[in-house]
Amino acid sequence: GSGWDVQITKSVKEALSDLDPIPDWVVIDLGLADSNGVDLLRHIRRNSLPCRVVLIVEQVDQALSATLEPLRPEAVLKKPLSFDRLAQ
Repeated sequence: GSGWDVQITKSVKEALSDLDPIPDWVVIDLGLADSNGVDLLRHIRRNSLPCRVVLIVEQVDQALSATLEPLRPEAVLKKPLSFDRLAQ
């Protein structure tokens, strides 16, 4: 095994229920089914959850950068993304 315990969710609602217990890392694709993944990042930061967050995006523009800056994601990575790159 790789040492990773991975939980996959397809919506913010599912992801919120998977934050207990709090994971070490959360990888968020901004294209979630029920909401923008930024909402999940906001929830994590607003509740001071001690997990690191990586966002996966199609592209980064000035508006997205301005939105993300106060939310302090550990990384913002552009698609397409391989697991090897994510695991670095």
